[in-house]
Amino acid sequence: MTLWSARSGNVLSIIRNEVAEDMAEGDLVILVIDNQGEAAPRVLVKLDGQAIELIGEPDIDGAHGLHFIKYPFKPSLRGMEQRVELWFESSGVQDTHLYRTEHGRRVLCRIDPA
Repeated sequence: MTLWSARSGNVLSIIRNEVAEDMAEGDLVILVIDNQGEAAPRVLVKLDGQAIELIGEPDIDGAHGLHFIKYPFKPSLRGMEQRVELWFESSGVQDTHLYRTEHGRRVLCRIDPA
């Protein structure tokens, strides 16, 4: 189990809207998200077509049921718009949602379905 401090330079949350200036190529960006929907047993996430990780918050005291999108940082993409594709299966139904994000910034806006 890996834990990250909300104050870390690579963790994007209500405390930090952009990764630290000293982030290096390949350092992990952790984007905290609050899933407002139903939990799904099967989920696949891609950032601009490349598989990335979606991790649930560990079941520990004080947990809030948050999730984290984890992807490698690329300084050349800092601030550039990207697409996050979230495929999931829940109750036998498969669906895909598309989101807009900005590399290394705390941005995640659903664009499809709108």
